[in-house]
Order: sequence, then structure tokens, then C-alpha cells
Amino acid sequence: MNKKVLFEGKVTLGDRVVDFRIYKNEGDDVLTHYSYDFNPQVRDKEQIDFHIGETMCAETLERLLFRFQIYQSEFTTIVEERPNPNF
Repeated sequence: MNKKVLFEGKVTLGDRVVDFRIYKNEGDDVLTHYSYDFNPQVRDKEQIDFHIGETMCAETLERLLFRFQIYQSEFTTIVEERPNPNF
């Protein structure tokens, strides 16, 4: 799979500013899709664990940005953070 960085910057999650990337993922063995990631990974007081995975991917860039907007709105109080080993 080829993972190409489309955007790199900073975003706010709760009370933290984190590094943020949007990727375009394509290749012979995968459907072309978009994903995002950030560093450090953070956990809100309402979350049991760090939230990563399928909700961070979408088939279109528009859908990915919509999902991120929802994800971002869930953060109010960050209680834990850890380095992202995949960033």
C-alpha cells in the first residue's frame, strides 16, 4: 500500500493542539481511501481507551473530514496522551 501525505498541520482536540496528517492510501491490494492520524494520541474523560481505527478512514476526502469533525467535537477534557508510534 502506498500512503501519501496530503496535508500536514496542527488541530485542536479538547484543550490540546496536536500534529495532524491526512493520507491518501492506494495500491494494487487495497481500495483507494483516505485516513487521518495525529500525534500524540489522546483520550477524553468519556473514553475507556484510545480511539483509533476504522472511524479514521473513509472512501472520500469529504467523508473523512466529516468523520474528523465529529471525532473532534467529542473531545472536551483530555485525561491521557501517548506518543503515536505510527506517526
